[in-house]
Amino acid sequence: MNLDVTTLISLVSNVCNGSCHVHLSDPVLRQQALDEQTSPSLPAIHQFIDSKDCYFRAIVDVVAGPTERRRADQLLARLTVVPDQTSDRAVGLRITSSIRPRARTVFGSGDRLRAVTTTANVAFVRAAAQAGVEFVTFLHPARALTECKELSELEDTQRSSDNSVKQDNTGH
Repeated sequence: MNLDVTTLISLVSNVCNGSCHVHLSDPVLRQQALDEQTSPSLPAIHQFIDSKDCYFRAIVDVVAGPTERRRADQLLARLTVVPDQTSDRAVGLRITSSIRPRARTVFGSGDRLRAVTTTANVAFVRAAAQAGVEFVTFLHPARALTECKELSELEDTQRSSDNSVKQDNTGH
């Protein structure tokens, strides 16, 4: 199996691991939290990937919160990272706004290894199919790393609350 970065993010994201009821001000993150409440991502992903050999090559260059980092460390300890091995079919795909070089490498490596690629990157899958290359994939909803945003919003709320208390105590 080949895990792309969207799957890795879903597996460690706070919104998928119990924090989908936290109010987030960002509309995209708020919608993901609402979607996660009604249709949790992890059960389907885990059902698909558990007890399978996992191979992936991805670079996660995202700032995660401490709990998300801990989950990522635990996840990475269970995986085997293999070198990029892009298939000829993938190399033949022209780079476009939907077919990015990194995604082409990730999907192409899964293709070369004859592994199912788990992903939320529907745009790449569709664009590749339209170009005549169909990859074996397991699709799931996209989720974001939310812990830092949660912590930032909590700090803002506490700061606002502290300012209100100070104003009440001074009579202003």
